[in-house]
Amino acid sequence: MSLVRVTQRPEARSLGAGLSQLSRTSPTLTQSSAKKSDSQAAPELRSTTEADRARVQEGQGSPLIAELLSDPAFKARIDLVRRGEPALLPEERATQEAALSNLSRAQLKALREVLVERPPHPRLPEMRGHPALKGPPSVAGILSILAGEPLGVATTRVAATRTSTLSGVASSFSSIFGAGKPVTARRSNGNLEEGWSIRGQSPDGKLVIEGSRGAVKLVSPKDLLELNPALLPPGLPVSVPRTQGSIDGGWSVAGPTSGGILVEKPGAHKTVTLEQLISTNESLLTPPKAHGLAGRVFPTGCEVKVTRSSGAVDSGWKISAFVPDSARVIVEKGGQAKHVPAGDLLTQNPELIPGGTPVRVPRTGGWTEDGWMALGPTSEGRIQVLGRGGERKAIPLAELLSANPELLAASELDGVRSGSPAKVTPGKGLEQSKSFLSTHRIPANQIIHDGFIDGGRGMQIHGQDVVAGREVLVVDRAKDTKLQRHLELARALQSLPEADRAKKLIAYVDNVFRPTEGNAEDAANRTESKMRGREVLIGEAADLGGGGACRHRALLFKLMGDEAGLDVALVRGGMQTASGRSGGHAWNELKLATGDRLMVDVMNPTQEKGEFILPPLKRAALGPSVYVDISGSPLY
Repeated sequence: MSLVRVTQRPEARSLGAGLSQLSRTSPTLTQSSAKKSDSQAAPELRSTTEADRARVQEGQGSPLIAELLSDPAFKARIDLVRRGEPALLPEERATQEAALSNLSRAQLKALREVLVERPPHPRLPEMRGHPALKGPPSVAGILSILAGEPLGVATTRVAATRTSTLSGVASSFSSIFGAGKPVTARRSNGNLEEGWSIRGQSPDGKLVIEGSRGAVKLVSPKDLLELNPALLPPGLPVSVPRTQGSIDGGWSVAGPTSGGILVEKPGAHKTVTLEQLISTNESLLTPPKAHGLAGRVFPTGCEVKVTRSSGAVDSGWKISAFVPDSARVIVEKGGQAKHVPAGDLLTQNPELIPGGTPVRVPRTGGWTEDGWMALGPTSEGRIQVLGRGGERKAIPLAELLSANPELLAASELDGVRSGSPAKVTPGKGLEQSKSFLSTHRIPANQIIHDGFIDGGRGMQIHGQDVVAGREVLVVDRAKDTKLQRHLELARALQSLPEADRAKKLIAYVDNVFRPTEGNAEDAANRTESKMRGREVLIGEAADLGGGGACRHRALLFKLMGDEAGLDVALVRGGMQTASGRSGGHAWNELKLATGDRLMVDVMNPTQEKGEFILPPLKRAALGPSVYVDISGSPLY
């Protein structure tokens, strides 16, 4: 048992949580999957379409694409594909490709399984040899399946649902309300005023617009579109209502007229009111949900500047892909391509942070405050942010990234590699693991080696096999891309005074492992129940459980502290509170250059007047809680 504090962070980990957040908060997904496997021995025979609908309703699809499976428009596409009919028109291909480009490899795999593999498509034997079903899943392959190419069917069917993208909403929202578009706004006195422009989207779904004098307003998408119907781009695919009440697809926007919106299709045109257009195309006003915030920060096709090895700045490069596993961005120019660290590219191009992005702001006490929104870069390269009460401030980019690591990360479950049965790797890490099992301490003058594992004080090592009653935390800097990003941020703090470095690391680690709901012990139990006896990379521990307890925090603080140039020890023992409660615990000791030894308990960080402090070990010995060794004897 770890001694924990109950704390919630309603917004902090929701930045770009997307599909992974849905999968965490929907336990029925995994429960129903277990029920499904139990019944596979004698499956009930029913029609394919009925089976698909039931699977979607029961949540038996992959949690990675739960968002898609809950969307009525996407369910209609499933029905078409599984009936052997095309679910994608040629003119929709570019729009759908843009929507699919934000999905991870794991999400594409789950999507392919839902479309043709689980349960097997009635005509799957005919499709097996098609490239769309061979090898790793790809965007091109999914588009091919939707278009009906593996079955050789023509993509001529028109359905009202075709204006929806694969992310559950029309990607047309971005083309309608793109940042920088000039708009007319309504003043408080009712008068209309030109000279405003769209800056982005606020966390509550409203649009942020800014006037020529710097004033900022929040406006609903519908209100802004009613004042600015010209925002609808020509060629935008839409559906329109028929006189008998049905919906007719295959139309596109031609432009606004005095009587409404002119729409057209080959050989026909008509005028509809904006209200009619919105009623049959609700997704026009529904912002797309990003699959990972970094996917929106580094959009494909965006032009950027790149710093060459000589130090010269070279413009004219374009983003071709964001690589989640390595937190790098592929940029191209004139047939050349290069991989650039995401942080470096953002430093050179701070304007990539979308206006309206919800962010946390660092405060002087080492803590971060939710409820802020990025507006864009200043001329000095800082990022201007807007608070709930209208307060504005400009923050150095490095500080903003430290408080918001999601800006450089993929969605929370993208690229997770943990889950294999725990094994040991011969070397210094293994010897260190065995030493920690017996001494329960890694001293300040000793870094943690790759291959180090921690399955709790009851872990046993038998040859290459590991037996543990909980998940086995693994340190592997080469494989753990999220740990790499944590360590990169720690290195950036080396120029600060020792105490300041430690306080920032406490705030950062606390932020990483603070649970989205419940308390830290709940989060640790979720991970333990799913991953008992299996490897969990320390950088992925928070994603798998939704938070982390004392041993997760103490290990990450030790790793980051070493990287930041601090003398940090990792200690495992117990804690006895004044109320008589006791239990297993893990924490850190920090030794300063002055010789002072300080307590760092990231599970229960000490604060005074809202600021993190570092109490001396002697003060920790005075209580109210007592830190004890494995045998229960006081340590300080």
